[in-house]
Amino acid sequence: MTEIKKLFVDVVTPNPGYTKSFAFSVHKSGSSLMNDLLQQYCRSIGFSVIDIPGTLFHKGIFEKDWHTLSELGEVI
Repeated sequence: MTEIKKLFVDVVTPNPGYTKSFAFSVHKSGSSLMNDLLQQYCRSIGFSVIDIPGTLFHKGIFEKDWHTLSELGEVI
């Protein structure tokens, strides 16, 4: 398993009937507020949340390098 996949492998979806959903925003358009609101809402209803950009950032992997991570597509 690649290092990138290892970062996200422990996320467990508490509701087996739940399907993946994605939220995207444009930089400098309230994306931080949107991210915070969605995370709070999802956690309040028991859905798992994966903050891909935040997780990568905290591991020292920056946006400018994402295009080099072919395994990131497998995570998404």
